Amino acid sequence: MTVSANPVGRTYRNAWSGPRVARHALEPLAALIDVVTLVMTGACVTLIYQNFGPDIDFANYVGLAFLASLLFASLFKAAGGYEQFLSSQKPLTLCLTVLLWLTVICLLCLTAFLLKSGSYFSRGTLVMFTITGSGTLLFNRFFWHKTISGLATRNLITTTRVLLIRSRFPSPTDESVAKRAIPDLRPSGFYISHQLQLDLNNLAELNSLLPKIHKLVAEGHVDEIFVEFEQSQLSHVSSITSILRILPVPVRLILDPLTQSICSQSIRQIGNLLVTEIQREPLTWGERLLKRALDLAIAAISLIILAPLLLMVAALIKLETRGPVFFIQDRNGFSGKTFKIVKFRSMRVLENGSTIVQATENDARVTRIGRFIRRASIDELPQLWNVIIGNMSIVGPRPHAVAHNDYYSRLIAEYAFRHHAKPGLTGLSQVRGLRGETPELGDMRQRVETDIHYINSWSLWSDLQIIALTAFVLFRQRQAF
Repeated sequence: MTVSANPVGRTYRNAWSGPRVARHALEPLAALIDVVTLVMTGACVTLIYQNFGPDIDFANYVGLAFLASLLFASLFKAAGGYEQFLSSQKPLTLCLTVLLWLTVICLLCLTAFLLKSGSYFSRGTLVMFTITGSGTLLFNRFFWHKTISGLATRNLITTTRVLLIRSRFPSPTDESVAKRAIPDLRPSGFYISHQLQLDLNNLAELNSLLPKIHKLVAEGHVDEIFVEFEQSQLSHVSSITSILRILPVPVRLILDPLTQSICSQSIRQIGNLLVTEIQREPLTWGERLLKRALDLAIAAISLIILAPLLLMVAALIKLETRGPVFFIQDRNGFSGKTFKIVKFRSMRVLENGSTIVQATENDARVTRIGRFIRRASIDELPQLWNVIIGNMSIVGPRPHAVAHNDYYSRLIAEYAFRHHAKPGLTGLSQVRGLRGETPELGDMRQRVETDIHYINSWSLWSDLQIIALTAFVLFRQRQAF
């Protein structure tokens, strides 16, 4: 067995051998450029509007642009956006950029309305600043993507070269596991320069390759070593590390999915014990505060913007059939507590008892207006009020009727774990296509597993991702009847 160069290794053009800058050190610079360019954009828009419109206070608008830019940079940083867009140029990052920018503008408008200071600012200037600000931020992201790629190509930015050591599996079944794709490390500043496979029953093979590995390290071809084994073979890790201890480079273990799910939780020392959390508390007080602030901001802004649509739908429901506009039903929320959920009525029946039949395709109970608003999820919009009063969140596991809760909790052992978070208007299950009817138990089981994954790995970034993806998913999915 020999150490082989990986075809994904990078070859540098005009390689620079001097000092290099770390990728993470560019994040504050990226935030500063966002602030500066947004302020400059606001100043330019104000000057242009002054030439074609009434005289306005230049200082007020530059101050507003500065406040908006600081708020945007803070939110984008809190969401992990700078780390994401410096690593790769994903459409989701661009969507998040625009979403956060519009959120900042809406928050400022709401603040001006509440303080009765909206008359001091021109609506035309604000609209121009909103549009040009979006363009400025998107340009910054394309600029950084090109800049980071250019710096990495010329070896001006720190890039870590990795030697990957993988186990060699003898059986065909295990071999399929061994061939699973290694995540692309380049966006994080790492790339696999060399790799080898080992038979763990013959560690003498690694000892024989040690001089060659040492030479690669000494010549600067390897900065770190990554080791990847199956969970059943983790007992060999200590033997591998003792052999590699002589090398003056970090050695990192790539965790299998099960071990990763355990170690990804918080680790703390209690006395002489080092413990990991296998079940986290629902959310810390800081996380609850952050999530609640996001919920209130989005729900309040959405209710104001969507008010004409809500009124129109209410009128159409009233005109088509007799009965109430809203459908109120008991649902289980955080910690299993029952609350009243509000929806637009889309059926001719108002089921809220111990037996509730899920809607199916071409269900005769669904009205004509109801069929449309259910497919577009417009019937869920009144739940923004549930978010305002604190029964629900914008993102979380979708709440099920009490009758369905009682039924599935007896069949799925971890079903109750969904109540460790507030139910949401949208969620990870919805953006992954797991919405609507669940005719098979496996459908609900898959939804529950996805909800549990969301709860265990919650972050502000994940909430913003789900919000950004929801609008696109609604146009593609057809599971809701």
